[in-house]
Amino acid sequence: MSVKNAAASETALLVVEQLAGNTYCVEALSRLPVIRGIHLCMKNQPAFIREAAHALKLLFRQNCPSLSEQMLSSEIVPHLLAVLGSRELLGVANPAAAKAEIVEALKSAAMDLQHGDRIAALLNNSQVWKEYKDQRHDLYLPAARLQAIAGAPTGSGLALTFGSADGRHTDGMFAPPPRPVPPPKPANR
Repeated sequence: MSVKNAAASETALLVVEQLAGNTYCVEALSRLPVIRGIHLCMKNQPAFIREAAHALKLLFRQNCPSLSEQMLSSEIVPHLLAVLGSRELLGVANPAAAKAEIVEALKSAAMDLQHGDRIAALLNNSQVWKEYKDQRHDLYLPAARLQAIAGAPTGSGLALTFGSADGRHTDGMFAPPPRPVPPPKPANR
């Protein structure tokens, strides 16, 4: 994630997103400078801010103190607050969704039992955070991610009210498998 190659950064973020769903994988990732890598990716590849924010959100939902410590040491919090405060996120497919993911990641990190107080102190000193912390951010998430959170069935009709839903990660993930079609009956002669 720390390289300036867009394809490598995107692939690394996608791998981290998948690993972040498993507590054991998050524990293993916490032994690596994963937050620093995500931070560098956000700086070097601004187009992937939304994906990086989603990966951060998933990582911090696992409540791993060493990741919160990495968040403090990598100084990513001021960068995330700067992204929240920026008017435009050039190259980001859905800036509102990216900001919503950042807010959720920061809220989860601030709940950490060991380092959450220090993170919360950084956040509470920010005027930008005061504008975002109490807003309802699920309104800005793409339909596929919102459906994955809510457990709602996927389908084309549901995406009409939520803007552009690429569904790249979760589309169809919660839909039941298709029913098998029985073979045609042989014709009687």
